[in-house]
Amino acid sequence: MILRQSMEVNLEVTRLVATLAIVAPPQVFEALFLEAGEISFSAELDKVKEERGE
Repeated sequence: MILRQSMEVNLEVTRLVATLAIVAPPQVFEALFLEAGEISFSAELDKVKEERGE
């Protein structure tokens, strides 16, 4: 059950990112996902990795 829920969440996140990659202007997509700027998901993921010691 937990594995299935994780897979469903991963699928939804993948769909969201793919949709944004298609419809968002390139600058918006780059700012959110590729650069480690103030509002980027990349920066948040880096913080989580640091906290976990990865």
